[in-house]
Amino acid sequence: LVGQPLVAEFRECVYVMDKHLRGEEYDYANPLPAPIITIDDLDEYYALNDRVEEYLGAAPEAEAEDDYTTEGKVMYNVGFLKGHPVIRLMTLGFIIGAEELGYEYKLLQSDGADYAKFVQDLEQANAEGASAVVGFIGDPSQGPAVAALGEAGLPFCSAHFPQEEGDYPGMTAWAATETEPYAEAAARAMGEELRARGVTEGSLAITQGNFNTVENLVAETFAATIKAEFPEFTPLESQEEGFDPPVARAKASAIIQANPDIVGALSTTGAGPTTWARAAEENGLEDGAIVIISMDYTRP
Repeated sequence: LVGQPLVAEFRECVYVMDKHLRGEEYDYANPLPAPIITIDDLDEYYALNDRVEEYLGAAPEAEAEDDYTTEGKVMYNVGFLKGHPVIRLMTLGFIIGAEELGYEYKLLQSDGADYAKFVQDLEQANAEGASAVVGFIGDPSQGPAVAALGEAGLPFCSAHFPQEEGDYPGMTAWAATETEPYAEAAARAMGEELRARGVTEGSLAITQGNFNTVENLVAETFAATIKAEFPEFTPLESQEEGFDPPVARAKASAIIQANPDIVGALSTTGAGPTTWARAAEENGLEDGAIVIISMDYTRP
């Protein structure tokens, strides 16, 4: 697994927005580590779901001037896939941050993975006069709505999705795992594990929740690292697995059936461990026949 710090990313965004509202200095880029998790430390990372506050540590003391108050200020969290276990962890981080700092908050989250609805919710946050907005930018279609927030003087922090400064006018900051380092680490972990098992060739599947700026870069970086450092293995073209578990398993099963030489799989989305483990099982593969790496530390 790649242990993306989902809760910490959204909590950090709240703290950055707080600094903005207080008139304090802050960094545009706020990177957080995403370690590779193996079976040896899996329980420790699963336990993060049960002891989030212990993992995050105590809330830092505010350095604001005495006359600043959070009273009447409302932080908005805009997002989608609100029932997804990964998104629920992200939402938890936002709520923890808001409550620690004493802000009222509002959740504008939709059920599906529709960026058009996401844009509508950003526009709603703007119209309602949010004090600050925490969400993520994963698609260029969100750009105009984020720019409109900036024009209205409302700060916006993209959690989980880092973006180059200036690419999205109106974006105030980001707090996320840097994408390329964990994609490279995942490629090396897979390549080294395959070599350790004595595997000398084979294809590697890559699947994404959907095609967005972060997952696209993860897939591209993973494939490039494999080609450069483990040329005996062939990364396949990345495919979209989606966010519906039965559909995702069917996609992974189809890839397995179409590529009998498959020896590894990378999923760039949080449901990937279950997607690929179940697909391998349903296709009669023995446990460990495919080296599977995926994101996050949610329980299957």
